[in-house]
Amino acid sequence: MAFTLDPSNQAISLADFNTLGSDFVRCFKTTNTSFKNYVYERIGRQNLIDLLDDLTPQGTEFIKGIRIIPTLRSSSTMRFVYVPTVLEEIDAFGSYRIFEADTPSDPFSLFQSADCYWVQNDDFVLLSGNDLSTAEDDYQRYRDEILISHDGSGTNFDTFDSAIDTTSALSNLPGFIALAEDNKNNNQAPDYYYILSSAEERDGNIVQTFAAGVYVPGTTQGNGQGTAAFKNKALNKLLNCPNDCKKVVAVKNRLALP
Repeated sequence: MAFTLDPSNQAISLADFNTLGSDFVRCFKTTNTSFKNYVYERIGRQNLIDLLDDLTPQGTEFIKGIRIIPTLRSSSTMRFVYVPTVLEEIDAFGSYRIFEADTPSDPFSLFQSADCYWVQNDDFVLLSGNDLSTAEDDYQRYRDEILISHDGSGTNFDTFDSAIDTTSALSNLPGFIALAEDNKNNNQAPDYYYILSSAEERDGNIVQTFAAGVYVPGTTQGNGQGTAAFKNKALNKLLNCPNDCKKVVAVKNRLALP
């Protein structure tokens, strides 16, 4: 089944996209260093689309997507781990349809039970052996060493709190497709997605999340043509775990994300 995005809670301006990135720099640091610039990774557009297209759902009603896990390398630089995920329909109430992810939300379980990837040279590399162990160590280091200004002040910093802080985020293939389609230039889709480490207020606390754009973070003007919802905008509202990324709701076949 094809699903579309409700742009009212998905599309954000490039200014807001940059604010999310600068807020991360302001509100996150480690025990060893502060982040000096935007933290993002570049992925070939077709590489991401192909990876998610290759997913094989078990049922007939589904949404394809990807989990993103923040990790911290021994050099105190961020690196993201990506886990392809299918959300299968588990219930329906009239126009409301509820989907549940086929992967666990806990990263330690993901490392043991799912296909996990890094990005190298704009493409995905499947992790195994020592690389998978390194990814797990890097995630534990993130939990141990990240300091977060939960109050948004940028001066008061707390340690990672498993009750409120993000362990992973979840995005969806329809969102990535719409983002690229709406920002074609002379009928040519953008070459890359930029996954941006972001800070966002959730329930009164600043937490780690992600946003996706087709423009390099810091860019203030796009070149998308037409009048579509995502023209010269970015994709926000990637669902956080905890508490939001276990289930997804669609209303009249439009994704209605928190």
